[in-house]
Amino acid sequence: MSDNKILWITIESYGKTGVGEQSNIFINELSKNHDIENIHLFRFNTQTANNFLKTINRLLNLLLMMIANPLYLYFYAGKFKYIVLELEHLAPLVKHNLHKTISIFNHVPYEKDERLHCKQTLFSRLRSSHLSKANACSLQSKQLVAISNFTKEKLIEKYGLDKNKITVIHSPISLENTNEPINDEILQYFTKDPYSNKKKLLYVGSETERKNFESLLKLMHQLNDDYILIKVGRPEYQHRGDANRQYVKDHNLPVYFIEQVSDSELRYLYENSWAYLNPSLYEGFGRTPVEAQLCGLPVISTHGGSLAEVLEDSCILIKDPYNIQDYVNAIKSLENEDIRRKLIEKGYRNSERFSVEKLSQKWIDLLQLKAKG
Repeated sequence: MSDNKILWITIESYGKTGVGEQSNIFINELSKNHDIENIHLFRFNTQTANNFLKTINRLLNLLLMMIANPLYLYFYAGKFKYIVLELEHLAPLVKHNLHKTISIFNHVPYEKDERLHCKQTLFSRLRSSHLSKANACSLQSKQLVAISNFTKEKLIEKYGLDKNKITVIHSPISLENTNEPINDEILQYFTKDPYSNKKKLLYVGSETERKNFESLLKLMHQLNDDYILIKVGRPEYQHRGDANRQYVKDHNLPVYFIEQVSDSELRYLYENSWAYLNPSLYEGFGRTPVEAQLCGLPVISTHGGSLAEVLEDSCILIKDPYNIQDYVNAIKSLENEDIRRKLIEKGYRNSERFSVEKLSQKWIDLLQLKAKG
């Protein structure tokens, strides 16, 4: 067994702004100067093209999860010095090798806010049961990595873990400009009437209940026609996405949906929008507001979960994520150029805390990597 052989298990479907991306960033950075030529990526791909394929894909992934992948990894994982799990709920796949597994915890499951009414389907109940058992399995890993101090504290509080078993390595923030052409659908919001003279409010993420996207729809009722909202990303749950789009249509709101963007297009949106809105109820880290800050965009955010830790005083923090007037007041305050300039400066300095170079050193220490040569 090679001393530098590492198996890194991740997932494809979460896109460029969430879980899965940090694996790519860290591995690319570590491979530049350290002896990890034998690193192996085991990547689950759950991206789908439409609802029919989504159903077939879900069934195939269930079969893989229950039969093929455990058998494959049972024999394959033994060849590696370390196994890194990008998602803790994949732990059952390597349950026979937990003694050399490092599980990354992106967040700790939270108690649902009483104001949320999530429909409990058979699938959601089965999924919750699986995640609960998988979560318990991952806690038996050799080492845990939390992507924020908040997540570490929650792990200790919820499971009574030894704090020395948990290492905090924040999610790295990196946005490359690949110089790809920008899609005309995106360009129209910045170059063509009736959008070009509007202030663009940007939100990047899904529409799950903890993301609280519905509060932004309510916000657009309260703003005048100087503003439009651009929402980037898939809804994750199609019924929620369909309901939100119907709501926008029924109320004739200036909200525009873009489901998929390239790295260059995402950077373009950050660099050319007027403000970034982050209404989330709970985050284990919160990548997108920091990405916005890296690109010079002032941020208005809730402090749900780790967000107060990650953003500190570099943005306008909303105390009550459901208080629409607080969002309105925050947006109005950004009309003051002095406030706006200071937030842009603070935001950029804050984003530097999460540079790839700084955070990669923690993985180097954890994996005991040796420098090349």
